[in-house]
Amino acid sequence: MGRVHPTLQDYALISRIRNSEAGHAVVVIGGLYTYGTEAVDEFLTDPQPMRSIEKEVPLSDPHSNVQITLGTTVTDAVAGSPGCLRLGRVEHTMPTMQRTIVVVGSINIDLVVNAERMPAAGETVSGSGFQTHFGGKGANQAVAVARLSYPVEMIGKLGSDVFGEHLRAYLASAGVGMEGVATVEGSSGTAVIVVDPLGENRIVVVPGANAQVTPDYLDLHRHLIRDAGMVLTQLEIPVETIERLAEICAEERVPLMLDPAPPKRIPASVFEGIRWLTPNKTEADFYVAQSGLKIQENMPDETASCLLRQGAAGVILKMGSHGAYLATRDGIREEVKAFPVTAVDTTAAGDAFNGAFAVGLMLGKPPAASARFAAAAAALSVTRQGAQDSMTSREEVDKLLGSGI
Repeated sequence: MGRVHPTLQDYALISRIRNSEAGHAVVVIGGLYTYGTEAVDEFLTDPQPMRSIEKEVPLSDPHSNVQITLGTTVTDAVAGSPGCLRLGRVEHTMPTMQRTIVVVGSINIDLVVNAERMPAAGETVSGSGFQTHFGGKGANQAVAVARLSYPVEMIGKLGSDVFGEHLRAYLASAGVGMEGVATVEGSSGTAVIVVDPLGENRIVVVPGANAQVTPDYLDLHRHLIRDAGMVLTQLEIPVETIERLAEICAEERVPLMLDPAPPKRIPASVFEGIRWLTPNKTEADFYVAQSGLKIQENMPDETASCLLRQGAAGVILKMGSHGAYLATRDGIREEVKAFPVTAVDTTAAGDAFNGAFAVGLMLGKPPAASARFAAAAAALSVTRQGAQDSMTSREEVDKLLGSGI
């Protein structure tokens, strides 16, 4: 494709496509020469059904843009009103490539103990089993995405211990992109998990190498974020890193999903940069209390509304066996029912949910359908032991969704 200068007299090509919201793309008018390094110079030319969208784009701002549903490609544009360009033919096609999901977060080794019940303070109880699993909320969500056959890149750090070697090998074998994962001197992140016979758990996390995922490290891997369709993160890395991540996502216009676990105080600027906030009950209660409001038990709409007022554009309350509750600033309110399953281990159910919710959105599903897709993935995950080992395939999720349960 030649390099062109858009003018009011000539046809102009769409030369740059960037994601702004899940299911949409920002289409920027201009040529490669005009807009530099982020241009896309590959376009679909196979004949497809066409229509005119009758959309004019002002040219007074060189970054003029228009939102087009993901999966459509504008093939030409002509002079419109004075100072405007009219978009013309639109091809309905599949995108040439999927924009990756990037996960910025923790990578841990999980040491799991099965106990007859949770011990009280100072009490020793008998255990019935011990396993080691690959975990960390960041790595769990990355594997959840990869198992659903969607491209994913990880940004994080591993220790120089033997756990780090095994964690790296496992993530790569699961299909997670590892360009953004470095090895540093010291221990890898470690989580000690106690699981009772009902599948409920208690977790203690030692950050290890995860504490060295710094704002400067994000800047080194900004290109991965820039190219992403969505970024997922959690609070098992330093809060100042989350602040920098929110800034980068805002600057690059990439939607950010925050799983606020473990709950920590975060600045208002971070809340304002969140496209999707996905707390469980404990985490939601923490942020509601931080706001100074008192909300009665089992009032998900009030809880979600409180979190939306703190700045997030969308909230999904993860309520375990009670399902989920979806709310957005533009008025969506929807209960998402859980799938009835027998829980074996709930350790990574929330991570399975987040990874699948992101995949659903990136596949173009509406938020409610994406949440239903995520609920199915989470339900399947709790029927298996372990964190990353419990993540499910897209075929299994589609089968459960189609079962009529």
